[in-house]
Amino acid sequence: MCDVLVVIDNRFREMVPSFLIRHYLRQQGLTCAFCSRFSMWGAFNRLRPRAVILPNPGEPYIAELIKRAFVFILPSESGNGQTGSILAFFKGNVHYQTYSQQADRIFSWGPLMTDILRDNHIAAKEKIIMTGNPITDQWFIKPRPKKNKILGLTTTFRVINSSLGPVKNIFRAMREHENEGAGVYFMPPRHMETWFFYELSYVRLLANLIDQVVIGRDIHLEIRPHPSEKAEQYDYYRQVTGGRCCAVKSGSIVEWLQGIDVLATYLSTSAIDAIVRGIPVVSFKKLLNPDALAMMPAHYDLDYNGWLWQPATLEEFTEMVAAGFAGKLEITPFKTQFLKSIFDKFYFPRPRLASQNIAEEIAVFLGRETPRPFSYLPARNPQGIKKIAHRVLPHIPYSENAYLLLYSLQNFLEKDPISGAVGISYFPWAWESLLTAGRTSRQIIEAAA
Repeated sequence: MCDVLVVIDNRFREMVPSFLIRHYLRQQGLTCAFCSRFSMWGAFNRLRPRAVILPNPGEPYIAELIKRAFVFILPSESGNGQTGSILAFFKGNVHYQTYSQQADRIFSWGPLMTDILRDNHIAAKEKIIMTGNPITDQWFIKPRPKKNKILGLTTTFRVINSSLGPVKNIFRAMREHENEGAGVYFMPPRHMETWFFYELSYVRLLANLIDQVVIGRDIHLEIRPHPSEKAEQYDYYRQVTGGRCCAVKSGSIVEWLQGIDVLATYLSTSAIDAIVRGIPVVSFKKLLNPDALAMMPAHYDLDYNGWLWQPATLEEFTEMVAAGFAGKLEITPFKTQFLKSIFDKFYFPRPRLASQNIAEEIAVFLGRETPRPFSYLPARNPQGIKKIAHRVLPHIPYSENAYLLLYSLQNFLEKDPISGAVGISYFPWAWESLLTAGRTSRQIIEAAA
């Protein structure tokens, strides 16, 4: 048995926060376990938790969970402070049912999200608690002095180079994704076509960057692919640049940012990760195909995109990078506006870690409320290799030390419905994520102390 079960949606994004929450729950005298959202059913029945932390309010089993345990929503998406995106996440639509009203607590990213949720009556005001999100606890780690003269680049490819395969069947994707409503990446009437156009223009820019900046100016470039991307295709750039360009997907983004001097990106929240660490950020906005950007939905043009350095040519881009290497480029030409926006959206800087705020809130809640009567979730009927996993895994004794192997084994045996990965190729990915999370969480705890 355990007190709190943390359900993980995306291991790249949520593993470190989960480790942090577990650490501070332990300080409150509470036990904590993790599971993938794909194996939540079996984990709940095996561990019988008093409370469950979920990454979103749209999980179909919440209606059953709420009868058996307390449910806390720790939203995995910030919505970047935008009303439409936040409401789409919490309110849902005819194709996406949410259970925000039934949740016992919603932990808000920051002041903007708190106001939006309360003003739109997403849940009772006392249920919405502004704690910050543990995803941003990594910002407490002190940056190291940069003398590496390395240009970092983060990408946002979700279609043409995605390991998640959202368009494996283009006919199905075009018909179904565009029926999901506001808040998704494929919004009708033409957003799927628009996103292809944008990504292809990004690929064209990368090709020009390789030829004119990396090869032409002998600049070392490290590409940090989006978590859902396949990194191996970037090997081509490594080959044609003689090793001056490489893709780095291992480790946390905190560790990666420690080694770069300037970040180049567009439509990536990594810009915020860099700014809070004192790294200058150069936007590709004026270098991308203007026709592609003109077709993008208005909510993609986030306010902070206009507060970054925006070179109009690759020559200007190269000059800004050189200034960054020399320590002569400010992190942003609009520092005051940017830092205020970060506080409003992400409640940072804050007095202490969000994970600590959440753990204490949960401890107070559980200490005050009478536990809900436990009963097993209704049996499911898995097929094939999933059936083996569901029969075997519930009988493996749970312990904190066995967790790392158990979590990896669950992903090893159970087909991931998103990536479609089965078998040994998936095992090292999960294992590496867990080891990185353990290492990074310790650094954050030490920095906060």
